[in-house]
Order: sequence, then structure tokens, then C-alpha cells
Amino acid sequence: MKIELPKKYKGMKFEKLLSIDFGAFSIEMLLPAFFFIVESKGCYRKKIPNAEIIDEYLLRLQHHSRLEGFTDENDENGKSILEKWAKTSLMVLSKIGRARHGEQILHVQPLSYLSLKAGFFSESRRIRRVHYFLYRLMKDALKEHEAHYIDKNIRDTLRMAFAQGISGLPDDTGP
Repeated sequence: MKIELPKKYKGMKFEKLLSIDFGAFSIEMLLPAFFFIVESKGCYRKKIPNAEIIDEYLLRLQHHSRLEGFTDENDENGKSILEKWAKTSLMVLSKIGRARHGEQILHVQPLSYLSLKAGFFSESRRIRRVHYFLYRLMKDALKEHEAHYIDKNIRDTLRMAFAQGISGLPDDTGP
């Protein structure tokens, strides 16, 4: 027997029944997702980046105004050095699908608090919603305070621990 739920209930979650498996997940994959969920006050990402267009991202990185030494179009060596450096030090790659055809960006290394801006990884099932679970634990621990104070306190604590020296982070007035 097949049960079909109404469309208004699609995507609905009940956190008290949430199952968490701390078995096998990468802390490097968890940190950017955790930073994002704290900065967004528990909201999920609306726009998911395309993890399969690695060459396009590398081309944009190569021509970024703050990166020097890799922009010469005639120097194929500089481009390959940048590609090798980015693929080994900045991002973690994985194969696409069960057939394992092609590569995709699994996640960006959390070398900075700003790794949350890249938007990788795109699937929360890879870290089994642990980032959301930790965020809910932090909020529940501060339950006796006002809602705005709870989000601000968690955000300020994370920024103090992980974002010292980073300027231009958004203030806490918006969602």
C-alpha cells in the first residue's frame, strides 16, 4: 500500500524524531556547514552551487584580482600549478554517483571561517545532519534567554573562536 502525503507536508521535519548517527563523518566537512547554520540562524541554504564545474571555479580563481602569478594565458605551467594546489589543499573532491564518472567538489577545506560562503557540501546527508543537531543543542542550552540573544551569543562565540582577524562579516540584524 502506497501512502501519498499532501504537498503542504513535503519537506516537513520533526526534530524530536531526528535520528543522528555520529558513526562516520568528517569534521572538515562539518565545520563549514556548522558555521553556515549558525550564521543563518538555523536556516538552510537556498542556492546550492554546482559541484561539478570545477574548471569554471578554477578559472575564476585564476583571474581573481587578489591572486597574482597565475593569470598569464600563455603560461600553461602556472595554470596547472594552481589547479594542483587548489585540488589538493583547498578542496576535497569525490567521484560522481554510483557509476563513479567524473569529479565533483565534496567540500572546501575549513581553512577560514569564511569557508561557509562557498556553499559546499550541498547534501546534508553526508554529515547526517550533525551540524543541525549541534546547533539545536547549543540553542537548547541557552533556552532561558531571549531568542535574539541566543543566536547572537552562539554566533559571537563561534566568531571569537574561529574568525579572529576576519573583517566584513555581516552583523546580526538580518536573517
